Amino acid sequence: MIVADVDDADDADVLKMVGAIAWAAQNAPDSSAQADRLLALFMNGLRR
Repeated sequence: MIVADVDDADDADVLKMVGAIAWAAQNAPDSSAQADRLLALFMNGLRR
């Protein structure tokens, strides 16, 4: 398993991840709620 250090993330990584979250949630019945959950998971990971 590859574990990336959050300190290595750059602006492009964050933008790609936010785009991926939007793409993943776009067709879900509760797309807004799912996007919120995924974004919260992502942001909590960045804080560590």
